[in-house]
Amino acid sequence: MNGEVPVPEITTQEEAPIEKPQVEIQSVEAPLPPLPVKEVESPETILLKRVRAAFDTFDQQNNSTCDVREIGTILRSLGIYPTLEQLHGWMEEDEPSGFVTWERFSKVTIRILSGTYPVKSDEETLFRAFLTLDTDKKGYLLPDELKKSLTSQGEVFTEEEIEEMLAACTDPAENKIYYEDYITILAK
Repeated sequence: MNGEVPVPEITTQEEAPIEKPQVEIQSVEAPLPPLPVKEVESPETILLKRVRAAFDTFDQQNNSTCDVREIGTILRSLGIYPTLEQLHGWMEEDEPSGFVTWERFSKVTIRILSGTYPVKSDEETLFRAFLTLDTDKKGYLLPDELKKSLTSQGEVFTEEEIEEMLAACTDPAENKIYYEDYITILAK
């Protein structure tokens, strides 16, 4: 041998053809059902639903009426911050009974939300207001200091509103109101 490696001969056998199964495709005559179309609600409808949900929260008798004293709370939950004077003008002019109907409330509220009525203050404005009350520039107020200001200056808050606010903003461990932390919550 002269160094060559013999290569074996490769023989091939004929392969039997593979039978493919016959699949019969039948056409379906019935049309496909239409795709469901989701209705898009208009901004007005969405707004009306939001106002209705807020109103219904305070409709204790489920009779489409609500105590006129709750109107300020409902409006604030919708991002509207009227003065007491504005509230009286909007709601009590036609409501001597002490209750506001859904029809009256929705008309007025939608008009307010569509117009240019007071909205929440920005953080800078709130910070400046708290700085005015914090004469010693401590970075916090005591609950009694804030309560005194809220009951004696500007728009007077009810005792219930003050207690709710103090419960939300007072640090329970130190009994102080660190207003810089609270401003972010108020401005949302």
